[in-house]
This record gives sequence, C-alpha cells and structure tokens, in this order.
Amino acid sequence: QNLFGMNMLKVPYGGFFTFPGFAYWAYGYANYFMAYALYPEVIERGFKLHAEAAEVYNRTAARAIIEGGLPRLIRLDHDMADSRGTLVDVKTLDRIWFPHFARSIKPFLDAGIRLIWHCDGNLMEMVPRLLECGLGGFQGFQYEDGMDYEKICRMKDRDGNPLFIIAGVSVTTTLPHGAPADVKRQMDWLVEKGPRTGLVLGCSSSVAPGVPIENIRTLVEGFKYYREHGRG
Repeated sequence: QNLFGMNMLKVPYGGFFTFPGFAYWAYGYANYFMAYALYPEVIERGFKLHAEAAEVYNRTAARAIIEGGLPRLIRLDHDMADSRGTLVDVKTLDRIWFPHFARSIKPFLDAGIRLIWHCDGNLMEMVPRLLECGLGGFQGFQYEDGMDYEKICRMKDRDGNPLFIIAGVSVTTTLPHGAPADVKRQMDWLVEKGPRTGLVLGCSSSVAPGVPIENIRTLVEGFKYYREHGRG
C-alpha cells in the first residue's frame, strides 16, 4: 500500500488463499472432465485432501492479514462456468465439491475476512450455494451470458447483510461495441440497481485493445461523477 499510495487499494490476492478446484490446468479440459464423469470418488478424494491442506494454509493467511493490518477482503478466482452454465452438473458439485470448499474457506470467515467471488461465465446456479458457504459478494459479471445482476444485488449473505459488489461496464459488449451513450446508460443502471452500500464501479474484466477512446473517456467521466456525487 505504501508503494501504491491512497489512489489504489492493494488487497490480499493470489497466494494469500487456496481451496479445492478443477485441475484442468494440469491435465487439460478433456482429460480432467472425463475423469470427473467416470471417477467422481477419485475427484472428491482430491478435493478432500486439498481442503485439509487449505484449512491449515488459510488459517495462517488469515492470521497474516489480521496481524499485518491488511484489508479484510479477498477475491477468490476459479473459472467453473462458461457462457452456458457450470462446467459440470451443479448437483455433482453439491455432493463432492461444495462441502470441501466450505471447509477450506472457514478460517477466513472465522477471522472476519470478507470473501467475494470473481464471476466468469454464467454462474447463476452457483450464486446461492456460494452465499450459503459464507461468501459476501461478487465481481466481474458477464451480463450477456445470463448473470442476473439485479437479482444478485437484491440477495443477502448468510448473515442477512447486503453483498459487496464490484460491478463493471461490460468489456465484451458495451465498451468495445457500444456508443458513449451506451456506456453511460449501463453505468447508471449498475448504480441504480446495485446494493445501497458496498458497491464499487469498474469494468467487468480487462479492457482489451480496440475500445473506442470516446467510450474510455465516458467511462472515466462516470467514475469521477459517482466518486464525487455518489447516488445523488
């Protein structure tokens, strides 16, 4: 934080957490998901072992965050869906993944650290389940894939608190293909339909080359306006 100053909030990320996930990065998508379908008991054993190690790791990470005075917020990243929905039947996740995931993140929740989930693809089936596990918000919605922003923003965490939402103008539709009026319209919609507290504005993901400069200027002007005026 000393390096970045007060214009940027550096929060724990990356190596600060671990939890069970799909190992497609190691075996390839086809190999991993064939194994997932044919040998779910083996896949679950991997989730279980990872969760046991994650409990110890995350307990240490939570202590480092608290004692180091770092922001008590972590964004969890793991791509588990595409534009059609989850990469596997969500009911199988109920059986062999969610219990181990919930166990792995418990040290952070016990320490009062809020966890939010980075959304890639259509995760609507996972949203209520993630909230049941203790997550407190979401980031990076792909509205064009069916992520119901308005519905999610009306939800609460398992303790009944409003969600922490990092919402963004779409980097796949509005910013590259829309007009400045579309950028402004979507930003206004994000604010109007977002939670009354705990809303952060940004972009839905990384802004790619080729976005019209007029759209970038409109985006920055919108950030400035809401920073100074809030919802007023």
